[in-house]
Amino acid sequence: MDWSRAFGSPQPLKRFLETMHSLPAQWLYIPLGVKQIEAETPCRACIVEGSPEEQDQLDEYPETVGLKCCLSLSQFEDIVSNLRQQRPSFSERDLMAAINLYCSQDAFIDVRGGA
Repeated sequence: MDWSRAFGSPQPLKRFLETMHSLPAQWLYIPLGVKQIEAETPCRACIVEGSPEEQDQLDEYPETVGLKCCLSLSQFEDIVSNLRQQRPSFSERDLMAAINLYCSQDAFIDVRGGA
């Protein structure tokens, strides 16, 4: 399979976050060198429905084109939901902190204290 066609064009993370409720289930990929995710981080979406063999091939492809898997849109939805429960009027900075904590520690942020 030609995996280059499985990935959408790069868009800033904030665009995916603004429209995630209307998008199909998909994974977002970011450039390999990204250490800290920001609202403007370029992301490429990928939807794959295929055999386990195709999934294995996909797992290897992104790195060959300078990408790494970030999170699925449903994980971003969970992060936003958790943050909104704690702080209904959260800022973009709060959201980026919550996303980065989740990516690095696989934990939801606790805005009252720690993770």
